[in-house]
Amino acid sequence: MIVCATGTPGVITPSVACRILYRLGAVGTECQAHDISAACSGYLYGLQTAFDFLQSRPGARVLVVTSEVLSPMLDNRDFATTFIFGDAASATILCGETGLAGCRLRLSRPELAAEGELGRYLRVPASGSAVIRFTWMASECSRQP
Repeated sequence: MIVCATGTPGVITPSVACRILYRLGAVGTECQAHDISAACSGYLYGLQTAFDFLQSRPGARVLVVTSEVLSPMLDNRDFATTFIFGDAASATILCGETGLAGCRLRLSRPELAAEGELGRYLRVPASGSAVIRFTWMASECSRQP
């Protein structure tokens, strides 16, 4: 399986995961390949998806890829935002129980949750000429509960 966590796929279809599968030369190979969009926590959601998949397929392998291209959406005059966001990618290969010989790290299932949010402090545009806006409200952060 290939899971790609990205909020900036470039195109909606084919998924980045399917394009990676193609670039790996796996034409004609059938395997699960899909993207997930979960912002900064996308890698952790990808790990959780991989863990669950491997529980039922102990001989399988999963490639978890993250990829973000945020630089075109940055306003370089907005230093409060530009130093936080940028372009990055990573790749991790995970294997099931039968492939653990020689492995140096064992993964426990990530337990994740989300909080409902409308984008009051952070908004990343889907496309077009809009820019990422990060509104840091110092007065709100210093409020006492």
